[in-house]
Amino acid sequence: MSVGWTRDELRALVAGAAVSARDRNAQAVALSSTPLFADDAASFELRTDDPGWVVQMVHVHPDDRPRLVNMWRDALSKPAELVTQRLRVRQGDGWGIHQIQYLNLIHHPEVGAVLVVNREIGSPAEVQDGPELSPLVPELSTEPVWIVQHLDALGVVVRTDGRVLELFGRPPAELEGEHVLQFIHPADHAAALDAWIGLLREPGGARTLRQRLVQADGTNVWIDTTLLHLVGEAGEPTVLSVTREITDEVAETRRTQRLVSELVSLADGVPLPIWRAAPDGQITYANAAFRARFGGVPVVQAVAVLGDRARAESEWAALLTGSEERQMVLTANDGRLVCLACRVVADEDGEVRSVVGWCEDVPTDAPVPQWVPERSGAAVGASFASTRGLTSQPSSPLSR
Repeated sequence: MSVGWTRDELRALVAGAAVSARDRNAQAVALSSTPLFADDAASFELRTDDPGWVVQMVHVHPDDRPRLVNMWRDALSKPAELVTQRLRVRQGDGWGIHQIQYLNLIHHPEVGAVLVVNREIGSPAEVQDGPELSPLVPELSTEPVWIVQHLDALGVVVRTDGRVLELFGRPPAELEGEHVLQFIHPADHAAALDAWIGLLREPGGARTLRQRLVQADGTNVWIDTTLLHLVGEAGEPTVLSVTREITDEVAETRRTQRLVSELVSLADGVPLPIWRAAPDGQITYANAAFRARFGGVPVVQAVAVLGDRARAESEWAALLTGSEERQMVLTANDGRLVCLACRVVADEDGEVRSVVGWCEDVPTDAPVPQWVPERSGAAVGASFASTRGLTSQPSSPLSR
């Protein structure tokens, strides 16, 4: 056959799977009248009631939905090329792994559609090979609101599917024939137009936008929209718009940002130098006291003078591999003896995400810890000995 797939190859592809078909607009196409499938329907499940792409999207795990979007775009742009992904699909109260395959046979003389081949292949715990799956995350208590729209090159809505009334506050008929921009908050028009112009310059390209949608009653809701630039049979550009509501996510993000801002403000008022660093020591946050004392040092280890830098690196490595907390007594780059109190922050798998800590001067009347190197004895040790004398057992300068 001119499209590169023989009858035997297609039958082998769909054997043991659930099979349906869609047109280039993701609408269901009946395969029951196609001889290729009607003659051998016993070897696979022929679905005549394909739920459509929007419904399929809702049942796919949120972290895997971008893959489904990219699959459809790839299938439309690659005729006769099999596009395959393994995705998590809702099954009861849990998730199952499905192998989803799209095969664009729109120009096939016996098919004339995009085949959708769906196989259930196990649970996430059972399936170890294949594409890496994102970690499971708790879903929201309610299903997200999804819609799919087809737009022409001017941004006019040609067709809209999904939970339109719930998201727009309008029936689909009120959207079709209207320019999509009239439903977007005016403050987001500039960004939307920039994305649209760039998208139309890239056949097969994609853009993702976060913007506000104005519902019929004037309520603003936040949406996340992925735009895919498709090229029609006659070469005319069309745009597929996949939108979900993210109002709750935006609100949660803003609450988190406010909390972070409050904590940063609180930390800046603490007189002790406080910092946060990546596992390699790169400083990702320093409060006002830290910046005032140590300037813009890039890594925690650079707090120490050059002569103490190697020991600082050694202490840091020991912190990451052996203990959740560690106190390091070092000579700082301002010449004073300091104690760096460090605490590891790990994720649920035990991987170190960051290290937080604070810095405190070691009082001149504190006992000299055994792990202060002798090279500092001439300057620091003599001062300690003159006031308190040397002790055989170290004590933490932060425990006084």
